[in-house]
Amino acid sequence: MLQYSDFLIKICQKEEYVQDILAGNIYMNELKWFNSIPDSFRGDRYDGHRYHKIVDNEPVFLCLEVKGINPSSIKLPLPPKSVIAQSFIGADKIPLFCAVQLDENIVESISPNEYKFKKSVIEHMEQFGNHVVILSKRELMAKMEEYANKNNVKIHAENVRYVNEKSSIPRTDSWEEQIKEFLFVKTVSPDRAYTLQNEWRMAITYPQVISDNENHKIIHIGELEYAMTLPSIDWLKEGTLKVEVK
Repeated sequence: MLQYSDFLIKICQKEEYVQDILAGNIYMNELKWFNSIPDSFRGDRYDGHRYHKIVDNEPVFLCLEVKGINPSSIKLPLPPKSVIAQSFIGADKIPLFCAVQLDENIVESISPNEYKFKKSVIEHMEQFGNHVVILSKRELMAKMEEYANKNNVKIHAENVRYVNEKSSIPRTDSWEEQIKEFLFVKTVSPDRAYTLQNEWRMAITYPQVISDNENHKIIHIGELEYAMTLPSIDWLKEGTLKVEVK
C-alpha cells in the first residue's frame, strides 16, 4: 500500500498560480463560488450542504408547526426524487483550499516500490488545468496553524468523505462535527462522480474572513520549502512514483 499521505497535488490553470503557491500565497475561494460555477467537475451546488434525495415510497414530509393551534402542524408529503439541501448561516463565505490527496486511491502498484497514476484519475485532473504542484501537507498545515494562532482564526482540514446519496449520515449536536458534515462530506451518484478527485480540503471555519463584497481570501504563510512543480500534467501520465533513500 502506498504511504505518501503527507503529499498533496494541486492542479492549476495558470503558471502564475503555481508560483503563488510556491511563494506561500494560499488562494482560498469562498464556498459560494463552488456552488455557483457551472462546471460539473469543479462546481457543486450542494457543496457545504446536507444533501438528501428522496427515493420512491420514502415517507418524507415538509412540516409547518404553529404553537397554540390545534392541530399544531401541517404536513406536506414530498414527491419522489425531490432533493433536500440544508446549510447554515455564513456557510457561503467560508474560504476553501482544495487539492488532491496523494495516496493509494489515485495510483496503482507496478512493483513493490513503484507506482503509476491511474489513467481515469489523470483524465479527470486534466479538466482543472495543465500546471502541477506537489507539496507537503505537513509543511502547509504547520504554516497555516502558525497563521491561525497569530490571527485568532480556526482552521480545519481533512480528506473529503464520499457517500452515496442514499446513505444515512448520523446527525450530531456538536458544532465541530456539523462543520465536518457540511464541508467535508460530498454526496455522489452516477451523475455526481466526484470520487476521482480524491479531494483534501482546508477551511477557515471561524470567524468570517471574507468580506461581503469579496469572494476569496489570500493567506500569506511564507515560501514553501517542500514543494516542486512539473512541466505539465503529462508527467503524471507517463511518470512513476517511488521512494529513494540515499
